[in-house]
Parts: sequence; structure tokens; C-alpha cells
Amino acid sequence: MIKLSLIVPVYNVEKYLDKCLDSLVNQTLKDIEIIVVNDGTKDNSQKIIDKYAKKYPKLIKPFIKENGGLSSARNYGVKYATGEYIGFVDSDDYVDLNLFERMYNLAKKEKSDVVGCGVKYVYKDRLGSISINTSLFNKSVVESPNILLEIKSYAPNKIYKRSFWIKNKFEFAKQYFEDSALIYNVLLAANKVSVISDSFYYYNKTNEVSITRIADDRAYDIFKSCDSILNFYKKNNSYEKIKEQVDYICIKHIRYRIKVYISACESKKLKEYVKYSHEYLNKNIIDWKKNSINYLKNNKSWHDKLYCVIFKNKVLLNVYMLLQKIIKR
Repeated sequence: MIKLSLIVPVYNVEKYLDKCLDSLVNQTLKDIEIIVVNDGTKDNSQKIIDKYAKKYPKLIKPFIKENGGLSSARNYGVKYATGEYIGFVDSDDYVDLNLFERMYNLAKKEKSDVVGCGVKYVYKDRLGSISINTSLFNKSVVESPNILLEIKSYAPNKIYKRSFWIKNKFEFAKQYFEDSALIYNVLLAANKVSVISDSFYYYNKTNEVSITRIADDRAYDIFKSCDSILNFYKKNNSYEKIKEQVDYICIKHIRYRIKVYISACESKKLKEYVKYSHEYLNKNIIDWKKNSINYLKNNKSWHDKLYCVIFKNKVLLNVYMLLQKIIKR
């Protein structure tokens, strides 16, 4: 029996693909399959896929499809998965060699629908990581709502019981920020969410084309993600039970986008985005400025604390933007 199906969407990642696939074909967990989906790549990625498929024919299952985006490629891969559990690995990332053995064993021990791990961020000159408070886990989200605050909404740093995924008809939406639109909902539906304590997933922060680094109107897709989260939790009669946590994750994801606009020196777009954000939050999370969860946490940098303050206060935002213009003269 296949224990785990790993789904790897590929699009123009020839620079990173070897390292990613090396980390997967050498996993200590046996009885796995690696479903590599060429999503209409335009570079030499298919040659690399062919090389690994030839060398590891029992592990690599290659597929080619027309370009449809990351969500389309992941959903496509799920259809061909046969494993007891499924997982997603972005093709510009890589993982520790015993990651999936650790996660699978914990999933079986705890009988959890979802198991996650910490993430290491790969920058050009360093690694960064955030630790996870494991005491919150091995419970459902309703039993332990701070799971939503502790675990990232990334799809790839987790494995999911395939029967659970299929039963709930989960699919990634065809939008940007597709992970946040779905994964918080997956976490709510899970019988139990578990984590391993180590940060064994290596998230590539050097990829210049990553959506998290682009300051344009695609940022507005984050509001689609928030709609998905709020509607799912309300539909499943869980919103009022854990309102503070659900509201906070929406506020956090919306607020994060201002960092990207600031970094790109897009002051006009920043002002427009903040205006739209306030309108959205005032309509959908009326008391958002009074959210009791302290998101000026001690582990935040002074930049993050500043972003939190100026996001809530338009006057301070205007002052900050004026200072930025003066500094850049």
C-alpha cells in the first residue's frame, strides 16, 4: 500500500527542481509516490522531470497538462494520488529527508486527519524559522482554536488523510493566496491536527516571482480568501465559538499585504489598498479594531509593530507615507 502521495506542481523552476526532487526521492519513508505535474512549463523543467522519472521509475509519476496555475496543478495531482495520505511540495522548495516519515508516523499514532511541521525560510544569506507550540495540538480546532494562530496556512508543510480530503471535496480555488483560502477550512474540518516539533520544510524566499513579493492588484485576492474562511466557519456553526481567532487570521492576512506595497514603494497603491481593507473589515468584521488577540506580540520586529499601528490608523499611515517620500528625495 502507498503510504503517502506527494504532489509537486512544476512551472518554470529549472533553477530549483533538482534540489526539490532530490529531497523527495531520498525520503526515509518508504512506499511513497511522487506525482510531478508539469503545468505547461516553458523552461527546461520537463527534461529534469524526465531524468528523475527514468532514474526512479517506481517513485516518480510524471504528468503533463496545459497551464492552469498552481491550484489547477495541485487539484490535478490529487486525482491521481493513491496514498493513504497526501502532501504538497512546491517545486522551488525542499524538505528534510526524514520529514515525511516523522509526519506519517505521528499521523498514524494520533489518528489525525492533518499533521504539520515548522518551516525554515531560505533567504539568500541565511535561514530563518519560527517555532511551534506543540502543546496546542493533537486536538480539533474547536477544542484548541489557537491552532489557527500557531500553524501557518501553507498547504505544503502538512500531510492530509486522503479519504478525509476526498470526503470533504476539498479543492484549491483558482486565485492567488489559494492556501489561505482553503487550508484554514481544512484545519476546521479535521478530527484532529497534530504537528512535529521540528522545522523540516524549507520555504524558498529567494524566488523573485513569488506572489508574496509582488505589489499589484493581485493582492486583492486575499479578500476572496477571507470570504472563504468566514463563510466556511459560519456554515459549519463554528464562527461564533472561535470568532476572535477567525477574525484575527483574516485581519493578519489582509494587513500583511501592506508590507509588500511599502517595500515596493507603491504609496498610491498602498493608500488605495488600505482604504479598501478598512471598507471590507468594517463590513465583514465590524469590531475588528477591538480584536482581543494581541497582535503586537513580543516576537514581532519593530517593522511589524509599525505596520500593525499604521494599518489601523489612517492619519499615521499618511504621516508614514510623507516621511517615506522625504527620505527617498
